[in-house]
Amino acid sequence: MLDHTTRQHIGQPLGRTILGPKENILSISRDDLSNYIKTNYTADRMVLVGTGGIEHASLVDLAKNHFGSLPTSSSPIKLGESTQKTKPSFVGSEVKVRDDTMPTCNVAIAVEGVSWSSPDYYPMLVMQSVMGNWDRSLGAQSILSSRLSHTSLSPLLLSTRTRIRTDSICCLLVSANNLANSFMSFSTSYSDTGLWGIYMVSENFLNLDDMTHFTLKVQISIPFPSELELTSPCAVVGMETNGDSPSEWRS
Repeated sequence: MLDHTTRQHIGQPLGRTILGPKENILSISRDDLSNYIKTNYTADRMVLVGTGGIEHASLVDLAKNHFGSLPTSSSPIKLGESTQKTKPSFVGSEVKVRDDTMPTCNVAIAVEGVSWSSPDYYPMLVMQSVMGNWDRSLGAQSILSSRLSHTSLSPLLLSTRTRIRTDSICCLLVSANNLANSFMSFSTSYSDTGLWGIYMVSENFLNLDDMTHFTLKVQISIPFPSELELTSPCAVVGMETNGDSPSEWRS
């Protein structure tokens, strides 16, 4: 499903499916795979990571012994750089894949995000955390901090900017009204662009319109979070990145 979200970059390399069309997969030969590995599995495209109690010098020696003979590509790509000279264009579109044998409906809603090097990279991660994740099988909808997962109070409260925490206002809607089995927000960044959105799974086919409506309503309100809402997401993003949560993320 998430592979289909990249189709928003119509007619561009980023818009191609990761797996490729079936006819291409069936036509791949051993020589094709061998040539691909020789061309792309080169030293300048690999990263060696060591964790735990290991000495740096020892890791360097192991790398030289086991990977020192790896070739370097004829046109090395610097870390973080893109092979494309122009930024991919995001084209809003709708993709539908119908399969009546599936017991659930899987929906992804995405907008254009930011690249790894964008100054908005961390704010987008905070927005993702504010949107949150939820799964009814976990049985913790009453204590999650996600705006969308905590929605079961009256929809009237959604249209009134009260001082009640927005995540508390929204948390009973999805669970109490059985709008979705689960949802997962995401912020995916590439070298020059990105995707920000949410992935939802629902078996309640009669309420898909309501699920989409309230999801979009919460997404629209994300740019106006309260200070209370930002405290936990900033801390979470800080721990997941470099252990810090700068105050400028809140602006």
